[in-house]
Amino acid sequence: MLFADILRLGERKHAKTIRAGAGLMVLETLCAAVPYVALYGALDLVLAGRTDRVGPFLALAGVAVTGLLAQYLFGLYAARLSITGGYALMAGFRVSLAEHISRLPLGVLTRSRVGQLNALISDNVRMIEDMFTHVLGEMTAAVVLPACVAVLLLVVDWRMGLAAIATVPVAWAVLLLSRRRFARLSAQRLAGHDDVAAALLEYIDGMPVLRSCGAEGDKFRTLSEAMHGFRRISSRLEAWGGASVVGFAVILELGFAALLAAGTYLVLGGEVERAAFLMAMVLAQKFYAPMTRAGMLMAEGDYLGRAVDKVKAVMDLAPLPEPAQPARTEGTDVTFDAVTFGYDPGRSVLDDVSVTIPAGKVTALVGPSGAGKTTLVHLTARFHDPDAGAVRLGGVDLCDLGSEQVMAKVAMVLQDVHLFDDTVAANIRLGRPEATDAEVRRAAEVAQCHDFITALPQGYDTRIGEDGARLSGGQKQRLSIARALLKDAPVLLLDEGTASVDVETELAFHRAFARPGAGKTVVMIAHRLSSIVHADQILVMDGGRIVERGSHAGLLAAGGLYADLWRAATCDQDGPAEEPAGASAPAAIDRGA
Repeated sequence: MLFADILRLGERKHAKTIRAGAGLMVLETLCAAVPYVALYGALDLVLAGRTDRVGPFLALAGVAVTGLLAQYLFGLYAARLSITGGYALMAGFRVSLAEHISRLPLGVLTRSRVGQLNALISDNVRMIEDMFTHVLGEMTAAVVLPACVAVLLLVVDWRMGLAAIATVPVAWAVLLLSRRRFARLSAQRLAGHDDVAAALLEYIDGMPVLRSCGAEGDKFRTLSEAMHGFRRISSRLEAWGGASVVGFAVILELGFAALLAAGTYLVLGGEVERAAFLMAMVLAQKFYAPMTRAGMLMAEGDYLGRAVDKVKAVMDLAPLPEPAQPARTEGTDVTFDAVTFGYDPGRSVLDDVSVTIPAGKVTALVGPSGAGKTTLVHLTARFHDPDAGAVRLGGVDLCDLGSEQVMAKVAMVLQDVHLFDDTVAANIRLGRPEATDAEVRRAAEVAQCHDFITALPQGYDTRIGEDGARLSGGQKQRLSIARALLKDAPVLLLDEGTASVDVETELAFHRAFARPGAGKTVVMIAHRLSSIVHADQILVMDGGRIVERGSHAGLLAAGGLYADLWRAATCDQDGPAEEPAGASAPAAIDRGA
């Protein structure tokens, strides 16, 4: 159960604080029954005609006041302990959840998953927090007080007590029978909430494109449909939940009619004193109201349970296994040995791939969309572990190196760049935090972004906004390239990392990392085939396999898939596609994988 996990993950002192608060809530509820005991004594004295002495009434009043004072004090400290302990406990749980997410495979943290995690942490965890800080106290009172009152009713007269609680099993049976549909509607409402959040974010993020294309109306209809769908499922949930709770309350309070009938019969028959009957009628009001509240909290708990399930699903995601003693390697060649991998069971994205990416050389990956290029790059950085086979760096399995060692040797430039709301220099320096200002500037110059940086209001100290909002797509990608160059890792992975820069900048960047003596092992997915003609090795992928490999000239001469892709990329030129000047001479071609 996640609640138990939260108590375990949080600091022990905070869990103890919450338990102490719950204990004080029980005492508060017990004290709430004390004035009714005093009232019973006073009624008995009055109806028996023993009103000649003030002392007993003063004593009973003192008992009632003492009970009320104790109830106030217990309630005050119970609320304080529950709220402070709950917030402190959930703060610890949020840290544990964040640490758990940080250990998950990077491939799990896709853009869609990040949106779900954001909603989970901001909404679902907050709901669980409310449970510890507020709902737990209400539920304690809603359960303990009716139990105490039921005992008092049975003590006053067991026959009236049984009449008062006779409808309780029936009422709870009705409520429990309605839970299955309520749980299903709760799950649909949470899913609808996620759909609305995703549609709203997409609509806002895509507003510039939508306006330029005149398509705001189409996308707004999508957003509107999501919102109306959420309204409909919310209405059904509230209607069903409200009907269930109202039915529960009506059946429950039929017990009051049974108590009235039984008490009247017993009083008229002389079997019960009038004081006992009146006391039972008063106590009954303190029985049904909190019991009804317990039913409402149970319905809310079902909705909370769906939120708990979503948080637990993330907590149950397994992080990548890490070695107790990470191996070390100085080699920078990358080897795929019969690697098979799929994101979903039974569907392989890479199928028995075997290839060596030589150290200090540039290897380019090309192929149609969905061929497995990005997956191969991600496995090189250990975003995932393969389902079968092994990926090795310098002859050592990445699983034996561990994620920290792998990431220390790898720098990545992705097409989807992420920048932080910080200065330009701070974003570049993420590649190597200890780098000097001169080293940051040199990386920016090589990445062709020094000129636009110096044109900014504060130069390298300019804040660039959330996710680089003040920069163009090409400028953001250049900063990402500078960050990777500053890291100076021996293995450089580019997943269409130059897609947003112009051809001249792209060529300058390629010259920087491919120059003699650079010594980097480069794996790149090309956005433009013209940028990889000088690659030492080109791997052509299709259907999760490497179907061709060789140099640009050799692959063109072979007339296979690469030649088809080249012709398609240059189809706007007059005449047949030709090899660019300066390309390497034809080399040996391998077909198949």
